[in-house]
Amino acid sequence: MSLLSISSAAKTFNVSRPTLAKALKEGRITGKKSEKNGMETWQIDTAELARLYKLRKPIAVNISSEELEIGQPSYMEKLNDNGSLTGEVVIGLQSELQAVRAELDALRTSKAEAERELATAQAMAEERKRILDDMTKLLIKPDNHGRKSGFWSRLFGGQ
Repeated sequence: MSLLSISSAAKTFNVSRPTLAKALKEGRITGKKSEKNGMETWQIDTAELARLYKLRKPIAVNISSEELEIGQPSYMEKLNDNGSLTGEVVIGLQSELQAVRAELDALRTSKAEAERELATAQAMAEERKRILDDMTKLLIKPDNHGRKSGFWSRLFGGQ
């Protein structure tokens, strides 16, 4: 567990000192308060900082990646002494890659089917709209809009 002062934490994680002081005050991060030469100082655990802020600068002190809670792929644990992957890990990764490729192909097929169904639905909608438009044109609309025709119109057959 490595501890950093507010100043060094601000430099390491590229966060302002007031931001860190506010986070300490609000309880978003925890630290140890101490007095040094009559001055109040804070010591903050690097794991607390890494939980909230992204590491922007290499830390000068010796800190392991577990302390910083930086996630690494599970296959990193199975490296040989020379830093290369073991055969079983490579085979496992290749099988995962094949599974992902198969899933991608299935998704592409599904997408193509959905696009065909969409095109069919749009064509049907256009056809139904055309039919409805034709039907509305064929409907007989009253010429007088609900008004009774007057005596002279009925007598002479005009409007």
